[in-house]
Amino acid sequence: MVRALLQSGFDQGGKALTLAQAARQASLSRPSVVTVREQLRSVLAPGDGGESSQTISLDPDRGLAIGVEVRQDELTVLLTDLLGMPLGEPSQEGKSLEEDPRITLDRAAALVERCLGEAGRNSEDVVGLGLSLAHPVDPRHSGMVRALNMTEDNAWHLWEGLGDIRQQLRQRLRWSGSQAPGLEHFIADNDANFSAFGESRWGSLRGMQHALYLHWADGIGSGLIVRGEVDPGVGGVAGAIGHMSVSDGPDAMRCPRCGLSGCLETVASGRAILLSLGREYSLGGLDELVAEATDPDSAAFHSLQAGAFQLGRVLGTCLHILNPEAIVIGGAFGHSVFDLVRNDGLEQGLRHQAVPSALDDVNVGGIHRSRFRTHTAVRGAITRVLWELLPGFLCRKAEQAT
Repeated sequence: MVRALLQSGFDQGGKALTLAQAARQASLSRPSVVTVREQLRSVLAPGDGGESSQTISLDPDRGLAIGVEVRQDELTVLLTDLLGMPLGEPSQEGKSLEEDPRITLDRAAALVERCLGEAGRNSEDVVGLGLSLAHPVDPRHSGMVRALNMTEDNAWHLWEGLGDIRQQLRQRLRWSGSQAPGLEHFIADNDANFSAFGESRWGSLRGMQHALYLHWADGIGSGLIVRGEVDPGVGGVAGAIGHMSVSDGPDAMRCPRCGLSGCLETVASGRAILLSLGREYSLGGLDELVAEATDPDSAAFHSLQAGAFQLGRVLGTCLHILNPEAIVIGGAFGHSVFDLVRNDGLEQGLRHQAVPSALDDVNVGGIHRSRFRTHTAVRGAITRVLWELLPGFLCRKAEQAT
């Protein structure tokens, strides 16, 4: 029932459901909906809990959710209400690639506390916290980060040695009290999986049973949706398409993250494409690239299309393995260059690699740009927190009010 109300909030911005709509979407009888409404009366929107009311909706101000995103060069914290609407702009701080993860977690905890203070809220208002990382998180061990290669992946192997990063962050927050979120209210995953989850609830992948979310930014990764759920694989490495080889020649570049040669990331990531033009990866540099790449005779155009072609080839292979009905392309880079490459380099790479039947299947659902240019992962983390933890949170709040 709560998830039906939450989905309505995602779809309609908090518009109330009629009792008949709520019954249909929650697969309940109308009398059952009335019973649930009575049980949750104290946490519903004003006017929706009365006996004569014919509508029902959540009160978005009854609590909040927190998203924390740790990227290679940036730390972001976002607070939202119970319908996923931001309570302000994301708070961001720069970080170095080599920063000690313990320092990063110290800073993340301080930024969360600062955001809560600015919002006038405390830990008892928190449904849960989603922690997004630009690296695999092992689902067998909840909050354990996995380095792609312990001898090569210098930026992330220190994270693997921390153990459960959810516990590490919670200890730094020092939340106390019987109503403060416990470890079970912290969810950790990688950015592509969180983004895929978000798109499956409020984006172009909603209702899809087999789909792929492509995270195309300074690196490349993907989140796979199988039978309607995000599938991280047995150890969290599923979807690491940035480390599929596209070149094994003598000039193939060695990947600094995984130690292999000729990885897709080394030729097609936003960072690699901008570096080929002598530029650093940044949103400003990305905007300049997009402006220049509109000229088909420019170096920017040719570098972009060459990278998009290689990416399309790898996606073509993914079509044979996953046979998705839709693809969403996100990440700051992918979102920005989508219109330039969709029917050019990307399409050529797909057609070069994939059989027509697989292309036909994906074209039914379509290949779309992600809903957001930036902060898709942190929004996806919050979406998953609300989807998995909000029902229990509201039941506890309703019990406290009686």
